[in-house]
Amino acid sequence: MAWVAGADVTTGDLITAAQWNNYLGATGSLEHLGTPELWVPASSWYDNSGAVWSAPTWDAAELKEADDRAYMYFKVPDIFASLAEAVIVVRPLATQAAADWDIYANYGATGENYIIHTESDLATTYNVTNNQFFEVNASGILTALAAGDHVQLILINKNSAHDVGVFGFFMRYNA
Repeated sequence: MAWVAGADVTTGDLITAAQWNNYLGATGSLEHLGTPELWVPASSWYDNSGAVWSAPTWDAAELKEADDRAYMYFKVPDIFASLAEAVIVVRPLATQAAADWDIYANYGATGENYIIHTESDLATTYNVTNNQFFEVNASGILTALAAGDHVQLILINKNSAHDVGVFGFFMRYNA
């Protein structure tokens, strides 16, 4: 099938490089292919006993004590233009009317200080239900995010009664 600008395309359609270049040149963007996304699993967590743990593939970083924390690290894709959505995906380990989890972001580009941008949300609490996925909005702590930035995200459990499993970070962005 030869692709034509504006035509619907489906998975499995076969094209040549020349057709792709022609299609991209005619449309001027990849917008029709959807909004790019990035998933970053929690890579490690620290519990207040001083232990540092590495997160297995699907298991969550389980924060069960006050000041336990989960870390996520990533580099912003080079095609990033603006943020559309940014959430930390968690599984609360108890039903809470005001789960107290703080979130932090430290980031900067190659050649910049690694904490040239430091932002946090220490005030928001969350109404959550035991064992139901919940998304903590992180867009408010990534206000200066740019292509190529190296990012460290941290979620800290501020209360030992507000246990949470942290799976990772999901970002949808405009290219």
